[in-house]
Amino acid sequence: MTKLYTFGDSNTWGIGLLDIWDAEKNFYLLKKTSNKDSVLHDQVFYGPSKHAWPQILADKLKIECINKSIPGASNKEIWLEIINNLDNFKLDDIVIIAWSFFNRTCFLFNDENQIKKLKLGIWFTNKNFFTIYNDDDKLKKKLGTSYYKNFHSDIDQYYDFYLRCNHIESLLCDKVHLLTQAGSDSLNYDKERSCKFNNVNLIKCILDKSFFVDKGEDRNITDDALGGHPGVKSHENYANYIENILC
Repeated sequence: MTKLYTFGDSNTWGIGLLDIWDAEKNFYLLKKTSNKDSVLHDQVFYGPSKHAWPQILADKLKIECINKSIPGASNKEIWLEIINNLDNFKLDDIVIIAWSFFNRTCFLFNDENQIKKLKLGIWFTNKNFFTIYNDDDKLKKKLGTSYYKNFHSDIDQYYDFYLRCNHIESLLCDKVHLLTQAGSDSLNYDKERSCKFNNVNLIKCILDKSFFVDKGEDRNITDDALGGHPGVKSHENYANYIENILC
């Protein structure tokens, strides 16, 4: 039976939507956990949201939705999540990838024969947004500050992104029924330059002004730093857009 697999970041997960966000605390709704030493780590979040576009689209298509998005994910982390799911895809499945932003990355380490991911985002350089709770956060703050000061550049992330999305295209083109990839920063950046080796036809992302309805009544987010996430109506608009492409 056909399944819908989706990959992406918080805009695919549904951050701020009514069923997974605590409006009073302005934070993820958390399931009970035995770890009381950390606020952000080793917690179990509710989600992904049933109001996010993947579930809306799956309901329209009357198929099962498997939303593998990761809040705060970089394009590298999204790529890795797809690689880790290669054995799960069937020939009649639909795979939609909503790539993320150029100002994120992650580093991979071996940790007792398992891959450990260290997620870095531009928010780690903002003391008003990123709060340190434990040693893991201290490491992220240290590495993030150094990385964004000394190593990060949009052009580096630009070519890295196109390498990854073309790699996924070549891997999945004959393994699933339909593969669709949506860009974010890449579409804006391409106005100034063209990636000559790109063979991927990227569709619009959910933050495109033709879908995005910036109204607070259909989401629980109140903080300005997170207020750029789409609400229920935006997710509905985007699901309709992709349905038209698929059908």
